[in-house]
Amino acid sequence: MTGRPRRCGWFDAVAARYAVALNGFDERDRHKARRADRFERVGLVTGYRVDGRSAGFSAAGEPDLQTDVEELPGWSEPIADCRRIADLPATARAYLQRLQEVLNVPIEMVSVGRERSQLAR
Repeated sequence: MTGRPRRCGWFDAVAARYAVALNGFDERDRHKARRADRFERVGLVTGYRVDGRSAGFSAAGEPDLQTDVEELPGWSEPIADCRRIADLPATARAYLQRLQEVLNVPIEMVSVGRERSQLAR
């Protein structure tokens, strides 16, 4: 850890769907849920638009790119001690469920802390 303040952006599901398709993933793991435990709302980028029309990941570099962001309730409860996804706060589980729906792949593990041992399965 460098000690620098961290910026945390919304999860870009368009880019993640592209990565899933490109790499042939059948599951997603190690989603960093620990980064979102300080926000009242968490955002999920569900689409790209250019000139008002729907666009795919190839438009990511366009200067006039607009994003569609779905906001979900955040969670403020600490999650570092959770070792099962079922132990996460209800809003965190709902966020992961929505990610699975948008990505169309199951999320098998969730990072809940900095250490390798801090995985919820």
